[in-house]
Amino acid sequence: AVQPPTPLPAEPPANAAPPISASLADNRDGFSIQLGSFHDAKNAKQLQSELKERGYAANIMTALDSEQREWHVVRIDGFRTLDSAAKAAADFTGKERIPALVRRSNGL
Repeated sequence: AVQPPTPLPAEPPANAAPPISASLADNRDGFSIQLGSFHDAKNAKQLQSELKERGYAANIMTALDSEQREWHVVRIDGFRTLDSAAKAAADFTGKERIPALVRRSNGL
C-alpha cells in the first residue's frame, strides 16, 4: 500500500498551494514526484482535485520554462532523498496507474 509522504517540517498545509517563492525556500534541497504538467491551469486543478479525493496532498507549482512558457505542474512534495522519492513514485505509479516522475522540488 502506498503511504502518503512525510512532509518536510516547513511545508505549508496540504490544502494550500504555496507561491513559487515559498516552494523554493521550503523545498530547495528536497524532491517531489510529478504527476502532470499542463499549460492550462484548469487541467492542473482538475488533476489536483482528483488526487486530493484519493487522499494525496497534491500541490500545483506554476513556473516558466526556458522559452518563457507557463507550466502548471502537479506534484506531491516533501521527500528528503532521491531514494525516498523514487520509491514513492514507483509505488504511486503501481497503485494509481499514473506515471510519476521524480523532480527536484525547486524546478521544472
